[in-house]
Amino acid sequence: MSAELDRARELSRIGRHEEAAAAALGHLEQEPEDVHALNLLAYSQGELGDVESALATSARAIAIDPEEPWSYHMHASCVCRTGDIDKAETSIDRAIALDPDDPDHYEFKARMQLTQDRPKAALATLDVALALDPESDDLRLVRVDVLRDMGRDREADELIDEALALAPDSAEIHGRAAATALRRGDAALATELYLSRLRSDPEDDEARRGLLEAIRAGSRMYRPFLWLRLELGRVLRRLSVPVTFGVTIAIIVLSRSLGLSPILLVAILVIPTTLADLLVLCHPIGRHALLKHQRVVALVAGVELVGALVAGVGWLFQRSELLLACAIAAVQSAGVVAVVGWVGATVGAEERTRLRMMLVGLLVLLLAVLPWGKVIL
Repeated sequence: MSAELDRARELSRIGRHEEAAAAALGHLEQEPEDVHALNLLAYSQGELGDVESALATSARAIAIDPEEPWSYHMHASCVCRTGDIDKAETSIDRAIALDPDDPDHYEFKARMQLTQDRPKAALATLDVALALDPESDDLRLVRVDVLRDMGRDREADELIDEALALAPDSAEIHGRAAATALRRGDAALATELYLSRLRSDPEDDEARRGLLEAIRAGSRMYRPFLWLRLELGRVLRRLSVPVTFGVTIAIIVLSRSLGLSPILLVAILVIPTTLADLLVLCHPIGRHALLKHQRVVALVAGVELVGALVAGVGWLFQRSELLLACAIAAVQSAGVVAVVGWVGATVGAEERTRLRMMLVGLLVLLLAVLPWGKVIL
């Protein structure tokens, strides 16, 4: 095995796929029929979005050695990126036929079956994999996903507890256990587990967001909104894209018929998060987990909502139309600002994505000022 191939594997492991592909190509110049290098190259090409090249590379590996199971595994992974799950399952079944004792093949097949909304089949596949490798953390976590998809949350929670006991140093399991604790309402345990995961990887954005939710959930007023959002997320994940689109259109039509702005319906779910962030700003750990724009959004929306409360109380005593208009405008503006903050916090961490979101955020912030136009004019 060449040093260049070892370097390619290490680069692939840490996610530097462009460099990994270049290193694999360098090795293949010396050994053009090395199927291991070809499979590694196909994986890197797929991760870089070059699906056509990845498919060609994996097909070349199969042609060189049609008895190598991992070539079919990699081909299945490449085909999955095209959306042809049936063809991908044929490839992974070939890998299993060639090497029925490798649990990784079964894990991949179970993940595909889950994406096809076949959780019972995925569970059966995982049973075979776990019989081969009963200590595998990855297999346990996939099984948790399948159980949750089937609505068997209690079994999923028990499996997470078991996995945490068996692998107390696993950052991935800490993250799953933290999410389970948060779902159960144990904000203190969730906070501790998310912190543990962040200690092992301070750049883990998923753990940072989870830590924020756990600290927010320390407020009893926030917990009902967190539960509602988790349940909505669970329902939406089970709906097909057309059904989700139809429900969205129905909500928009209903809100319009009631004379409400659709964004206010979203704001109802988002404003509590923004208000909770005001408390997080006072938390010794939480304030460091908030992104800069989240701090600004919390302060701006908080000031506007306080202003809305003052104007509303004033309207109760004076029945002034101006005070009522100010209260409504402040709530609408705070809602838009909160929605912008929520969207900005859920996008990926890549700088280009955040730059685009900043531009969109500025546009929507301008829209947040529009409600005040009615008051001023």
